[in-house]
Amino acid sequence: MGEREIGEIVVMRDSLTEGLIDVVRATRCALAAFALAIAATLVSITLDDAAQAALQWVATFFFVVAWAAVSAGIYQRDQGWVRGAARKAVKWWIFIFVPVAVANLIFAAFN
Repeated sequence: MGEREIGEIVVMRDSLTEGLIDVVRATRCALAAFALAIAATLVSITLDDAAQAALQWVATFFFVVAWAAVSAGIYQRDQGWVRGAARKAVKWWIFIFVPVAVANLIFAAFN
């Protein structure tokens, strides 16, 4: 092996290592968000009415953040996974959960 080949191997290992570091960070982020979601869910069980509903929405948000971190940081292995996960979480929240919340408010107003 010449000098150039050894240098290429080191560069390949560095890019692989950097990619794995991002995957580990995304995994930690997803696990933390998931743990917060589980904790919020468990606490919401003990509450009633509006407080329970609010905490369930918080738990849902943390589940969405966890899934966005898994999607952007682990499945896609995007180097900018934090930004990608934040975009996905906000997009999913706006297009899926906000309409459901509005529908629930309308339904509650008529009942």
